[in-house]
Amino acid sequence: MLEEVFAKIEAARKRALRLQKLSKVAERVERKRDVCLYRLFDDLHGIEGDLHKLSWKDRRKIFGSLLDFRTNRQLGSLLLRQVYPELGAKKRAKYGAVLRYVAAAKSPRQKVKDFVRKNGSINGCVTKESKLRMSAARQSATGQKNGKW
Repeated sequence: MLEEVFAKIEAARKRALRLQKLSKVAERVERKRDVCLYRLFDDLHGIEGDLHKLSWKDRRKIFGSLLDFRTNRQLGSLLLRQVYPELGAKKRAKYGAVLRYVAAAKSPRQKVKDFVRKNGSINGCVTKESKLRMSAARQSATGQKNGKW
């Protein structure tokens, strides 16, 4: 009986060492994914700025039937759909909210990565974008002039 317990303890130690190694690999892969995601946000933000300079007809050539008059503020979401069609709807909505908040609140000299991290990472930006959108809706409902929205 004692030998069985020692064998199980030894097996658990081996499993713990394997878990430790896998955790280190996962951290490294997660950091690489985050870097790639922030670069994608930066690229999309730059493209979105370029799209606002294009005429309506030229935008229509890029997005086709997805583009209508209501989607002028949602070019980031459309861009995500165009660039990364495999992205799920929930993540696309979340990343679109981040891009809208970046477009509305980031200063021109600030990097997208620094801005997103400063504002609570992705979930923080989504929350702040929602609050910004709701306050703009309230202002327009009361007849006040709204800012960026």
